[in-house]
Amino acid sequence: MGTTRLVSQPAGCRCARRCAVVALSRSSRRTSHESDFKHTLLRLTEKLAVLANSAYTSRMTPTPLVALDPPDRRAWLVVNDVVMGGRSLGAMDVTSASVVFTGELNTNGGGFASIRSQGLLADLSRFTAVVLRIAADGREWTCDFRAAASSRGFSVTWKAAFATSADSTTVVRLPFSAFRPTWRGQLVPDSRIPPAEVFPAAMESVGFTIADGRDGAFRIEVLGVDAV
Repeated sequence: MGTTRLVSQPAGCRCARRCAVVALSRSSRRTSHESDFKHTLLRLTEKLAVLANSAYTSRMTPTPLVALDPPDRRAWLVVNDVVMGGRSLGAMDVTSASVVFTGELNTNGGGFASIRSQGLLADLSRFTAVVLRIAADGREWTCDFRAAASSRGFSVTWKAAFATSADSTTVVRLPFSAFRPTWRGQLVPDSRIPPAEVFPAAMESVGFTIADGRDGAFRIEVLGVDAV
């Protein structure tokens, strides 16, 4: 009859085996935690990338500043040099997707004619430039920003000049850094700019002025005014 032998292992060997099992278990848990951490970090990085891309896209996507499809005639104001004794003539019309300003400039007097919006569709503080789509007469115009379409007393107009091409559409990008504060055609020092008219955040009106010192007919068709 066979005999079953019971072989006892030394206590040190059994302890070593238990230690090895514990170490393996801890290593497995540590590897699992590291994997979870890396996965979480990856997901967080992906979300941050999406948010950053969304913010960038938002800044770069053109945002209309005035309604032109169709335009509202009541949302625009014509101001010519007759307000200061000049003789220039200017009138506004609208199409299904644009505002048209035409007239005759007379330099025997104020020598300017302008059109401006009575409000903006967006806050300019989060943008860095304005993009214009213009069909004009080949003359030099200025793009104007104001804190209000009309005001009494001292009020700053921020201006940037741009050239146009006769009988063709021109796309012009004007960074806000190109605009200069003026009042009645003169530069205004920073110390005189009212706190309520900080550029560009406080602006509530965009417009266009012709004052290039040349008598004669003018025409500008505004097809797009977007902030970027």
